[in-house]
Amino acid sequence: MVLPLKKNNLSWSFVIVIIGILLSILSGWFSYNYYQQKELSRLELENREVTILIKTRMKTYEQVLRSGAALFAASDNLNHYQWELFANTLKLNESVKGIQAFGYCEVVLPKDKELHEARIRKEGFPNYLIKPAGKREMYVPVIYVTPFEGTNKKALGYDVFSEKVRREALIKAILSDQPIITGKVQLVQEDAEAIKSSFLMYLPVYKKNSKHNTPQERILAIQGFISAPFRANDLMYGLLGRLFTNVHFELYDGTFIKKENLLYDSNLNTKNMVPYKRTTLILDGRTWTLIFKRNNSLDNQLLYPILTIPAFILLLTAFLYLLLSSLIKRKRVAIQRSNELLISNATIVAKENLLQILLDSITEGMYGIDETGTCTFVNKSFLRLLGYEDENEVLGKNIHNVIHHTHKDGSPCSSGECKIYKGNQSGEAYYARDEVFWKQ
Repeated sequence: MVLPLKKNNLSWSFVIVIIGILLSILSGWFSYNYYQQKELSRLELENREVTILIKTRMKTYEQVLRSGAALFAASDNLNHYQWELFANTLKLNESVKGIQAFGYCEVVLPKDKELHEARIRKEGFPNYLIKPAGKREMYVPVIYVTPFEGTNKKALGYDVFSEKVRREALIKAILSDQPIITGKVQLVQEDAEAIKSSFLMYLPVYKKNSKHNTPQERILAIQGFISAPFRANDLMYGLLGRLFTNVHFELYDGTFIKKENLLYDSNLNTKNMVPYKRTTLILDGRTWTLIFKRNNSLDNQLLYPILTIPAFILLLTAFLYLLLSSLIKRKRVAIQRSNELLISNATIVAKENLLQILLDSITEGMYGIDETGTCTFVNKSFLRLLGYEDENEVLGKNIHNVIHHTHKDGSPCSSGECKIYKGNQSGEAYYARDEVFWKQ
C-alpha cells in the first residue's frame, strides 16, 4: 500500500506562524498598555506632588506676608531702615527661593500726596516721586522693597493702584482681609525687551487698633499692603529645581487656555508633547490651571521591554516553524522512500510470481540453490517427481542432504564429490546422465 503525502502537515506550519504572529501582537499590545499605565501612574504621582508643592509654597509665601503685617501691627513708626533689617533677617532667597522682592505699599490720599513724598525723601530717597504722574482718587505707591538693588529700585514710588490688574487685586484684598494673588502682569522691574510672565501677592495692612470686621470698616481702616512680586519661571525653578525634570506642564492664569494667559511652560520644546490631565488650583483668591503633558512618542526605556516579549515570541515561532518544516520535509522524504521501496518490492514479488508460473509450467523438475547449497525455489514438477506435497518441505534446507546424499549403488555421496555442488561453487558447467535423486 502506497502511503499518501498529507498536505495538512504543511498547513499546520502556517497555523503556527499565524498563531505566533497573533500572540506577538497581543503580547505587544498588553505590554504597551501595561507600561503605559505604569508610566501614567508614575506621572500621576509626580503631578500630584508638583500640585502639592505649589500649594504649600504659596501658603509659605502667605505666611511671609503675614509676618510683614505683624511687624506693622507691633510698630508705631516703621521706617525704611527697620523694614530692611526685618526683611533681611528672613533670608527669603535661602529659605523660600522664587520670590523676586518683599515690599510694602502705602495707601496715600490725594490730599496727603505731597506730605507723603516729602517724608520718603527725608528717609534717604531725595528723588522720590509717586509714579506714574497724574491725579487719582487714591495712590498706593511702593515705599519699601527688599532687596533694594538692581532692577528692584525701579519699583520705588510706583503706584500699584494705577494699573488695572493690580487695582482689582488690591480692592479684593481690602474687602476680604485675605492675601490675594493678581492676574498675569508685567513687573515694573522688567526691561521692555525681556518681559517675563509675573504676578504679585498682596496682603492688606490696617491702621493700628482700628476695627476691620466688615468691608466698610476695612475700606476706612486700610493703611497699606505687604507685597511680593514673582516671576513665574524663577518661582517654579526655586520650587521644583531638578526634582521633577520629567514632569512637563503649563501654568495658566485663570481657566481659559490661551497664550496670553500662560504663566509658565516647563518644556519649551512642545514637539511630541500632548496634554493628558487638567488640574485647577484656587490660591488666595486666584484660579490657576495646570495642564500636564506627556511625550506622545515611546521612550527608549519603555520601548525595550515592550518589544522584548513580542520579539521573543516571533523568534520562538520562527524556530518552531523551521523545526516543524524540517520534520515535515523529513517525513515526506521517508514516505517517498517507503513508497519507492513498496513499489520496488511489489515489482519484485510480481516478477517472482511470474517466474514461478513459468517454472510451474515446465514438465521437468527444477530447483534453485544459493552459494551454500540451500534450496531457494522448486517447481511443481520437482514436488511431483520426488513425492513432496509442499515446497516448504525442501525450501531453506540443504538440497544435497535431502535428495542427493547417496549414489545409485547405495554408497554415500559427499558434497565434495557432488557435481552440482562443485558447479555452484566454481561457476563452471557440469554435465551428468547417471545422477540419482532420491524421493521422500
